[in-house]
Amino acid sequence: MQGSGDISLGDLQFKKFGVTPEPEVRSKLLNGTAVLYEDSIPNYAPGNEWSSAILVSDGISSTVSDQEVVDIARHAQNPKTAAECILSFSQKVGSGDNGTAIVVPLKGWGKITGPDKTKELREYRLKQAGESIPFYRFNRLQTHSCRRK
Repeated sequence: MQGSGDISLGDLQFKKFGVTPEPEVRSKLLNGTAVLYEDSIPNYAPGNEWSSAILVSDGISSTVSDQEVVDIARHAQNPKTAAECILSFSQKVGSGDNGTAIVVPLKGWGKITGPDKTKELREYRLKQAGESIPFYRFNRLQTHSCRRK
């Protein structure tokens, strides 16, 4: 299966290039106001709530920054729309790879607000990619909106 889509399972011919079936795994226990990392050192953040867990494939993370992903998801109507908007943005700014985005809502979904730190950057990137109107307005014309009303 040279060069097939299943190389994530490991392909012995490509092992010397770093293709292995061993996933990169990070874990966190979200426990009330404390974030317990795998080394068991608590990091206390009073009043901390979690809105979502966002998982993206390398087809997205190679072109979209973590902060852009967070900003897109935070301002979406719902988790499904958030995932669609993340994927759509990555495609519009030139991701040549296949992409997957999964947004899992947590207790704080819809409650956590904050500034959109990357709005201007995303609009600039879209303009550079040939998009003539801002991303969130473009998607409002389609079946979903990437911005909360």
